[in-house]
Amino acid sequence: PGYRVVIRDDVAEFVAQGKNAFSKHVVAADPQIRAGDDVLVVAGGDRLVACGAALLSGAEMIAFNYGAAVRVRQGSAKNASGKHQSTADEGDDEEARHAGRDD
Repeated sequence: PGYRVVIRDDVAEFVAQGKNAFSKHVVAADPQIRAGDDVLVVAGGDRLVACGAALLSGAEMIAFNYGAAVRVRQGSAKNASGKHQSTADEGDDEEARHAGRDD
């Protein structure tokens, strides 16, 4: 499938949290990708990690050893609204956040 950037499994967690994908972590990239194209960032087993905009062409992503390759728009660890899903142990207390509001 086209417009896919494959990254190393050891950085997939960070990219899934919305961090940019860097060239040194790219394992493979579709050669038809041009800078500015929307791309899918996947890890081993074709697991979707994130989506974003390519900052380099597919060939440049593989050739370069430095710099950002994909500006991640949304990682898979975020919900549909684009906000990070807090886990139970992060202490997100909705009532405490809205205690001082008058509305």
